[in-house]
Amino acid sequence: MKKLGYLLMSITMLLIVGLGLGRVALAAEETPDITLKAEHGEHIAIPDVTFHLYTVASIAADGQLIFEAPFDNLKLDTQPLSEENIQSLSNTLSAYVKAQNIAASQTKATGPSGVLTFSLTNYEEPGKVYLILGDSVTINQEKLSFQPLLVQIPYQTNGNLHPIIIPKPVKLPEQTTKDLSVVKVWKNDTEQTRPTSITVGLYKNGQKQAEQVLNDANSWRHTFTALTANDDWQIVEENVPSGYTVTINETTSTIVVTNTKTTPPTTTKTPPTTTTTTGKRLPQTGVLWWPVAVLSIIGGFSLVIGILRRHTRLKLGIYLGLSLMSMAAGMTIYNIWDDNRAAQEVSKINQELKQKTAQNASSVTSPVWDQDMSMPTQSVENERVIGTLRIDKLNLELPILRDWSPANSKIAPCRYEGSIYKNNLIIAGHNYLAHFAKLNRLTTGDAVSFEDMEGRIFDYKVSSIEMIDGSDVSAMTSGKWDLTLFTCNYDGTQRLTIRCVKNFEQGV
Repeated sequence: MKKLGYLLMSITMLLIVGLGLGRVALAAEETPDITLKAEHGEHIAIPDVTFHLYTVASIAADGQLIFEAPFDNLKLDTQPLSEENIQSLSNTLSAYVKAQNIAASQTKATGPSGVLTFSLTNYEEPGKVYLILGDSVTINQEKLSFQPLLVQIPYQTNGNLHPIIIPKPVKLPEQTTKDLSVVKVWKNDTEQTRPTSITVGLYKNGQKQAEQVLNDANSWRHTFTALTANDDWQIVEENVPSGYTVTINETTSTIVVTNTKTTPPTTTKTPPTTTTTTGKRLPQTGVLWWPVAVLSIIGGFSLVIGILRRHTRLKLGIYLGLSLMSMAAGMTIYNIWDDNRAAQEVSKINQELKQKTAQNASSVTSPVWDQDMSMPTQSVENERVIGTLRIDKLNLELPILRDWSPANSKIAPCRYEGSIYKNNLIIAGHNYLAHFAKLNRLTTGDAVSFEDMEGRIFDYKVSSIEMIDGSDVSAMTSGKWDLTLFTCNYDGTQRLTIRCVKNFEQGV
């Protein structure tokens, strides 16, 4: 019986050891990996191209990203990966990796068939996120670069622990020098809560070459010129503001740096504009002609009565009539002078704008990268201009000033609130002949266009025309109109309002 007991015990121990070895073997077989197949053209393999793997983050049970060192110091968005954020996050990580020379977890080159495999020995459940960057390569005298890849293991949502990925090569332009622009975008905040400036660093092959402060004065944008095209240039934000996350998106010529406030602002909600326009009434945008008519009528009546009845006591009527008619004449002369002055102001700004546009004629117009980006401005005649409004039917070409104020409105029409990029721009203009006096000649379907200071042209057509009471601010600012123009009516109590919509064939 003892021998039988020892025998059973021995068999049991062997089974336990065997099962343990089996689990070890299974675990070894299940080590996740990422296989890359570098190809170009019609599935032509690219051998000897080097790729770098970076362990970026672990995945929490709720899908949130827990960034690992050194990425945990970058103030990145920790939301779960999705189609909406994966590309911007990969671009952001790539920019900081190259600028800060962050060391890779693994570096490998593709074999003769263009294939390599990264074994993820540091993988842990429930998952990890990896960044893959490829070196540029020259094939048939064409220089190719690879877009950064952000890979979540298990692969995206299908639980694959052994994905095979084909990196996308992009042909680089053939040039010896290039310009690189940076545009700053703010999200989920207000002008009152955001910093007054930020600093970006320009890096060449991981070495800082320059810094640039971005602020309202330069419209939160800058262009670095004459950069050597064969070098790897990056622009990153230095010292991301507290309470914000950063994302970086780039093309061959423009980098968009976006700061998003991590918590909603606690201040009172204000319209999405840099111009303070709240108040009980809409701005007064009219040259007052009605007093001229009133003074002329009363003065003329008094003068006639005084002349017809030359009674001593009625001579006062003659004096009163002459005085009132003199006042009417004076107001008429002033209004005509003021109208001519406004026309001259517009003409001066237009001439200087055309000169500055001609100087920058070689610049390439970029698309609207983000609707939240600020509208670029041009400083002309000590004024900040955001663009040019054109209405061919009225033979109008008007500079639009960035900020509305009573003084600015006497120079040119002004932005009342909104942005051309957000499709909610409202422009207020005086009823000078050189400004908005002829808006009442427009009819539905008439064409209107706006050109911003970087050469983007937005085409509209008149959709509706309405009169809004001067005290009804909400009526002016409500509704989903792409562009609104308004000015005072004859007596200044109402606002003639032109509502415009974008032409259907135009994007943004």
